[in-house]
Amino acid sequence: MKVNYVAAVLLAALSLSACKKDKITPVLPSVNFGIYHIVDIYNRAAVDSADVIKISTYEKLALSSLAKNSSSLKWDLGDGTVTSKDSPELYFTKSGTYTVSLTATSSTGATLTKSKKILVLDRVLKLVRITNLYFNGNFVTSPNWPLNQVANVQAVIKKIGINDYPIFSNGDYQGENVYQSAPVQTTANMSTPIEIPVKEKVILDMEALQKGKYGFHIYASANEERYLLTSNWGSGVGISYTGNMISNYFNISSGFNGNGIELIFAFE
Repeated sequence: MKVNYVAAVLLAALSLSACKKDKITPVLPSVNFGIYHIVDIYNRAAVDSADVIKISTYEKLALSSLAKNSSSLKWDLGDGTVTSKDSPELYFTKSGTYTVSLTATSSTGATLTKSKKILVLDRVLKLVRITNLYFNGNFVTSPNWPLNQVANVQAVIKKIGINDYPIFSNGDYQGENVYQSAPVQTTANMSTPIEIPVKEKVILDMEALQKGKYGFHIYASANEERYLLTSNWGSGVGISYTGNMISNYFNISSGFNGNGIELIFAFE
């Protein structure tokens, strides 16, 4: 009986030792990530220092994993996209609040998730500035007004569909009016730019802008006649847009033969 007792104790000890050897110590990952504006092909600017990160529509972001002790990563980009890339890029076409999450999984299957809120803002038109005027610029037909002619000047923004092209008919470009200022009476030899505050909410569609679907026009009317002085839809007319959330401004400029218009936006 004594021998059997000793054998039983020895067997139990060996079994316990085997269990201890089989027990796996879990490896816990650490998870974090950085968010960056893509300034250009060479430069990025970190924007993840705040609790809620503010960007604008159509501004491209780069994400960078800072996870440690992870064997796999899974990103949820907040717009329905899920990816396992180390450093994915994303941008948002619609304003709103999005949650971007990174889940890191260790070699032993332990997981941790880090999330950050992103507030995506629209470009909202605040001011229209007519920087230059020349009534007889002959954009389409020159009115041949005298230099001291007083006329009503008006700024109009038109928009066409993504699959449409500007159509010129009856001395004007066709399109939907998305903004039309009240007429301002002035002469062409104005000494300071004309600034027109925008009271209604006009949101800029960046996709339409990038594809040339916005027309920015200046009209002048007098003696029951109305003339199109400039439009960026015209042949050879320049247009430029500058600014982003990093610089905290967004402006559009266009002009032709002595007539110029500038549009100033805020991020909201």
